[in-house]
Amino acid sequence: MRDEILNELSLDNVMKHTRYLATELPDRYSGNAHEWKAAAYLEQALQSAGIPVTMHELTGYVSLPVDSCLRVLAPKEMEIPSIPFMNIPNTPPEGIEAELVDVVSGSEEDLQNREVRGKVILAESSYSPPRQEKIRLATARGAVGALIAHWGLEEPRLMVRGNAKAVWGNPTLDTMDQMPKIPALAITKADLGLLRQVLSQAAVRVNLAARVECGWKKILLPMGRIAGSGEDAEQFIILGGHYDAWGNGATDNANGNGLVLEVARVLHKYRHQLNRGLWICFWSGHETGTMAASTWLVDNFWDELRDRCLAYFNVDSPGMRGTDRYTLYISPELADFAASVARDVLAEDPVIQRLPRTGDQSFFGIGIPAMNARTMFSREEIQKMGNATLGWWNHGYPCHDTLDKVDLRMMAKNMRAVAATAYEICSRPVLPMCFIRMADEMFSRLEELNVAVGGLLRLGPLKEAAWGFCFQAQKLESMRRNLEEQLTKVGSGIDSNVKEPVRRMNRLLIRLSRIITHPFASVAGRYGQDPYGLTHLKTRFPGLYYAPRLAELNRDTDEYHLLLTGCLRERNRIADALQEALRTAILLSPPSTSPHQTLTS
Repeated sequence: MRDEILNELSLDNVMKHTRYLATELPDRYSGNAHEWKAAAYLEQALQSAGIPVTMHELTGYVSLPVDSCLRVLAPKEMEIPSIPFMNIPNTPPEGIEAELVDVVSGSEEDLQNREVRGKVILAESSYSPPRQEKIRLATARGAVGALIAHWGLEEPRLMVRGNAKAVWGNPTLDTMDQMPKIPALAITKADLGLLRQVLSQAAVRVNLAARVECGWKKILLPMGRIAGSGEDAEQFIILGGHYDAWGNGATDNANGNGLVLEVARVLHKYRHQLNRGLWICFWSGHETGTMAASTWLVDNFWDELRDRCLAYFNVDSPGMRGTDRYTLYISPELADFAASVARDVLAEDPVIQRLPRTGDQSFFGIGIPAMNARTMFSREEIQKMGNATLGWWNHGYPCHDTLDKVDLRMMAKNMRAVAATAYEICSRPVLPMCFIRMADEMFSRLEELNVAVGGLLRLGPLKEAAWGFCFQAQKLESMRRNLEEQLTKVGSGIDSNVKEPVRRMNRLLIRLSRIITHPFASVAGRYGQDPYGLTHLKTRFPGLYYAPRLAELNRDTDEYHLLLTGCLRERNRIADALQEALRTAILLSPPSTSPHQTLTS
């Protein structure tokens, strides 16, 4: 059946959608006329495939740039082209004046030995960290402004368009004070080089002025639903991607929208072969509102997502020109499964990477495993493009993200892998979740932290619980595979003797994701959203990111006691999640002689 589905896919259909969105509806900014027309087009395309669609109208806090001016005052006067990032505060008409300081990439490490208080930072664009985190970190250290260069090539002279807002989704009473507090402008990479050259010879003083529009706007979320027809028809996965865009947005993300539409069309045609259903979601407020629509879905469909959603598959920037290797950015419990599907349909070993908290990955807190997959550039090519991981043209102004940046061969590869992965999750009787990778990563991280601050935070019991979960994860995977083998032997349908164990296994696998994901991969917890690009998220159990500092701080300082209190509370959150995960795994496992089974008894 999978081969039939893959043979049904049409690259021509994908490119028809891509061409229309990229050429007829450029500048699909959240809340503007072209975005609304794009939403209507996506709705009509789903309806033409026979898929029931709901057009959700929601309110998002979004921003758009107006204008900016950047002048170098000393050591010699000059004006440098710039554009403002979104969601920044407007400056006075006369601008603000301050000394410029080069902070390289703007990471915590870069800022440690630089005095930025009262100054404007100068940084190169990269995901190390993303611009939102650069601005947040610099603001916390007293900077009064930021200049951030485009990440790609010096020529053509591009400026990067984007958001300065780290707050994920709509702000709340608790997070509104975390909105950007300093103006931030984009400049070209060539002008970054120019300013660095001047800085190497003398102090530089600049004046920057900026205006942006910020506020609440009506935005649209077209959502199709493909019903499953099996024992687990009430369960579903989400397949989606953002449809707002800078300029033409051919690779970011018109081609992703076209791919999703075509996969949805074919899977709906074969819906009677699917055990589970799909939600097809197209997000707005992705850039201008920092994932406003996908966060809205989590907030407003919490009960359904918590109880019945199995996975989220984000499709963003597939098939870029110059890419080759299929790369999975994925939750660990789905990594082995998705890699095996890719090997089957692409005849290549995909690259497996940790799922970053970028794109519309708004599902960490609720505990839904997720993935983002695309063909990617080689490391050498990324370095050559100045760390422009999504192409030198990405978010560039003037826009170069046009149809010539789409590689048809790579689009076909992405389309087949996405369709096959979605089909397999929706059709397999036993869910393809394996927790061995996650358990190993949990134990390794706790073992590392235990060496540094285990005594202070009583991490020994947590390390033992994680070791016990490693043991239970192995047993659970063995049982899951055994059920799959039994089903293979009985052929089509589920034997009555196997039906209840399968249902129970699936229920507990889902439960484990809900329990573990938020302490394992999030700081904000179950009901919040982490700031975009937050440095903590580079590590597992990110709530303990700063815990190793406890071993270095003077115990008589405020910093020590404040950090210790926060780390202890985070330690307790992790302890509860580990204990609950162990209990859940043990519920399904047969009696064991392992001493670690008694950890939660």
